[in-house]
Amino acid sequence: MPDLSKPGTYHVTVSGTLTIHGVAKAYTEKGTVTVSDGKLAVSSTFKVKVADHKIKIPTLVIKNIAEVVDVTVTGTYAPAQ
Repeated sequence: MPDLSKPGTYHVTVSGTLTIHGVAKAYTEKGTVTVSDGKLAVSSTFKVKVADHKIKIPTLVIKNIAEVVDVTVTGTYAPAQ
């Protein structure tokens, strides 16, 4: 675990549950935590198969819609003043 009391950018492994259309799936992916001015900024980009969340692509548009999409998650945290 990185020392988040020191400014810098840290590579981490994050775990969580993504729910799309009522279908929840656990993911463990790589991400970054950036510490600056007492705040944390987090980000992660990962691939999700739409079929894993029971999203059906209509056959008429199947060539126009990706079966795997990139999901980007970002967030910031600042302690209460």
